[in-house]
Amino acid sequence: MEQPPFTTTPELKEYLVRQLTAVNYKADDLGNLTVLTALPAKPHVGKIYYFANAILPDIAYEGAWVYTSYGWTSLSSMSSAPYGAFSDTLTHTVTANTANLMTFNTTDYSSNVSIVSSSRITTAYAGLYNIQFSTQFQNVDNAPQDVYIWLRVNGVDVVGSTGIIGLPARKSAGDPYHDIKGWNFFLRLNAGQYVEIVWSTTNANVTIQAYTAGTSPTKPSTASNVATMTYVGQ
Repeated sequence: MEQPPFTTTPELKEYLVRQLTAVNYKADDLGNLTVLTALPAKPHVGKIYYFANAILPDIAYEGAWVYTSYGWTSLSSMSSAPYGAFSDTLTHTVTANTANLMTFNTTDYSSNVSIVSSSRITTAYAGLYNIQFSTQFQNVDNAPQDVYIWLRVNGVDVVGSTGIIGLPARKSAGDPYHDIKGWNFFLRLNAGQYVEIVWSTTNANVTIQAYTAGTSPTKPSTASNVATMTYVGQ
């Protein structure tokens, strides 16, 4: 802080004006911020707090946070809307009529949305999210087969989320039927919640298939699974 002058009265007045103005600006900047080291017992919706350290699992790091009706949201580091884009390079074979998790081994883009345990698309912030996916299927069976796809949030099936796909039989011996399917959902999530994409098939000859780069013409490889999740708003 600036030292006060010891000379004339006008200089002292100017000094006091400068210091009081600086204090006033600082008070305006802080606004309603409160430094806390523990979550308040009954937070008020919309009130801003400054947490001096992480208070897991709700507060992930030091900074300014606001409590909304959907949970805690950081104000200090959410400089852009959260997003994540993920893909997988493996082929997946499964047992018929069993629930299986779609997995992802590559993070293409990510900001406060991440893959945990290869299948859990996890967000650091509460809000409304748009989750989209596309999956490359292959059927080598002689008969048509069905595929079911649905969502889980924190391990709980999302009511009404199942989609049913009918895959025709293979075209001929050594020539499988190929199809890529995808759609999107809006989900409201709390901070730290995760989404999983689940699938099952009526026959083990249906796979989620990755393909290497091709020729005639030259073309890039095919990911077996692709998923994105983007923040829409509160």
